[in-house]
Amino acid sequence: MPVTVEDFCIVADRCKSLGLLHPRGLAILPRKFDSATQLAELVHEDSTATIRKLLRERGVQESSVENAAQKLPRIQENAGDLILPTFFITASLFSENPALITVALNILSNYATDFFKGSSRTRNVDVSVVFERDENKVSKRIRYKGDLSGMKDLQDAILRALEDEARP
Repeated sequence: MPVTVEDFCIVADRCKSLGLLHPRGLAILPRKFDSATQLAELVHEDSTATIRKLLRERGVQESSVENAAQKLPRIQENAGDLILPTFFITASLFSENPALITVALNILSNYATDFFKGSSRTRNVDVSVVFERDENKVSKRIRYKGDLSGMKDLQDAILRALEDEARP
């Protein structure tokens, strides 16, 4: 299974340095969040607006990193791979409502399945979930890059990693 786990930047610090809001609970992080030196470098994946709509329809509240005056551009890549937005999850969200995380991950998986429905092209997806234990600790990124059929294993890997991190 092509799932990787790696250290990620401290989300609160990155938000502060880029002039973004620090999200609480579940959020969508823009591309280059961990490496951008200025706000103008950040972009959202093309699917972000649709994913946000699907989250709202399922009753999942998203905490935005953008304030009302900021609107990050979207990027569309016309390659065969589907690059999904990066979810950010706090440990408190996991401990308070782990079912919500399952719902959010199912939304990503269903979106990807619908995206490739009827297509004969390669069905590769690239999706990341970033989680942190608290605001003062390094976050972890779990990334899946591979065939759509492997996304079913991604949810298990993410939930295992969150459970491991939530333990004192």
